Amino acid sequence: PKYSDDVRYGLELRASVELHSRIRSIESPSHPIRCEVDGERATVTFSQTDSALDRDFVLLVEPSEAHQPFAMVSRDEEGDLHAMVTFFPELEQDELPNCEIDFVIDCSGSMQGDSIREVKNALEVCVRSLSEQDSFNIIRFGSHVDALYRHAEQVNESTLKEGLEFVNEIDANLGGTEVLPALRRVLSRPTSDGRTRQILIMTDGQVSNEKEVIALCRRYRGDSRIFSFGIGSCVSEYFVREVARVTGGQSEFFYPG
Repeated sequence: PKYSDDVRYGLELRASVELHSRIRSIESPSHPIRCEVDGERATVTFSQTDSALDRDFVLLVEPSEAHQPFAMVSRDEEGDLHAMVTFFPELEQDELPNCEIDFVIDCSGSMQGDSIREVKNALEVCVRSLSEQDSFNIIRFGSHVDALYRHAEQVNESTLKEGLEFVNEIDANLGGTEVLPALRRVLSRPTSDGRTRQILIMTDGQVSNEKEVIALCRRYRGDSRIFSFGIGSCVSEYFVREVARVTGGQSEFFYPG
């Protein structure tokens, strides 16, 4: 068929929002939106006629009274009742153990542009936030693996400086997205002094062997936890969420802007 980039199919949206307290802010990092806010209620539509179906729609709503327990009940069009309950228990926090923190960074060609800039900004914040009781390493991967240190090193003034210099040199110039060798290299090595290992992986998740990577991560559950950060609007959300879930970690996403 004749190619056209102006086919009239797209997404129209009208979302009704109701919270337990006044709405402080409502925004979308993925689409331009128009909001009508009235206390605890809001109506959200796209600010343009329609939008291309090329990304997930993300809506962030912040109540004025955040972190409070509450319950809401709603009835759908078929008459069924649905309840949403949020708890915020008060838990005693133990002293955090000394950790080995390995930053695993996707430097493949698909990360060029805004994605690699977002990664470098986030990574610099993370490195500066390390505790002196921790050890750390930074591992870059693409078609091959490149690491700051052979093994994780103790955080001190010297290693912190070296780490920030390494971050500054990061670029999306290592070829394909071959995350399996990078994770295998980190996971297979014992931690120093029996520390708890936390792995922070930043990637657009565009890999061809998802099942094999997820199986590797699951095998090391109990020894390591993975916190995965998905970068960009075309990220593989399934892969990013799953590598964190199977190790007891968490995932987060960085959308453009």
